[in-house]
Amino acid sequence: MKKRGEVNIDIANYLYSNSKDILTNSNNNNLNSDNIKHIIIGRWYYGLYLIAKNYLIENNVCTDDINNFHHKSNENAHIYSIWHRIGMKLKNYNDIIQGEELARLREYYEYSGILCQQIDFDNAERIFNEIYEIFRDFDLL
Repeated sequence: MKKRGEVNIDIANYLYSNSKDILTNSNNNNLNSDNIKHIIIGRWYYGLYLIAKNYLIENNVCTDDINNFHHKSNENAHIYSIWHRIGMKLKNYNDIIQGEELARLREYYEYSGILCQQIDFDNAERIFNEIYEIFRDFDLL
């Protein structure tokens, strides 16, 4: 699972770094940088998600609902996201809980059909980088 997470991140970073070349060499008129942004956000998100899930499983956190890791919390229903759980485990809650915002951005742009706004893309990149650095600091990568 961790390796699949790393592959997702590598794909997102490749698309991010090479989007101009990909777009220049494409014969598809529908392909533009705004159409690629939601894919990059999705790969960043799922990469971090799979790495977090792997860590929680390997460290026997939440083994009772191992196949039921939620992307966002619903405290009224006592459902806590994977980001809530790993933030509590790493004692870095305020930074890692931002993963829920990254999940929201991924979901919104993936399913709405709306092109990703640059401000949201920049926010997604910031969140990804912050969580990625925390994962690196805690040797999750």
